[in-house]
Amino acid sequence: MNKDEEYERARNMERRRNNRFSAHKFVCIEYPGGKTLTGWTRNVSSGGLFIELDMTDLPAHSLVQLLVPIEDEELGSYRRIPVAVTRHSREGIGLLYCGDYSMCMSNF
Repeated sequence: MNKDEEYERARNMERRRNNRFSAHKFVCIEYPGGKTLTGWTRNVSSGGLFIELDMTDLPAHSLVQLLVPIEDEELGSYRRIPVAVTRHSREGIGLLYCGDYSMCMSNF
C-alpha cells in the first residue's frame, strides 16, 4: 500500500464514530528525518487518538510512527504504530491508525 492509499484509508476511518476513552500516557512521534516529538495522550479510540504537544511542525496528512512504551519490557522498548496526522489544535494533534491497530488500545 503506497502513502496515498494509506492516508485515504486513515481518512475514511476518521469519518467513523468511535467511542473515545480518556488516557494519559507518555508517547513519542517519529517522523521522517529521524526527528522525534514527545507528548501525552488525551484520549484514544479504536480508530485513533489525540496527543497533547507543546508544538508541532508536522503538516496535516503526514504519515508518522507513534512510539508507545511497552511497560512489561525493558526500558526503551516501544511498540511502533503507523499513524496519519488528521488535525492540529493549540493543544496538540489528532492521529488516525493506518491499519487495524484497535488492539493497541490496551497499551493506553
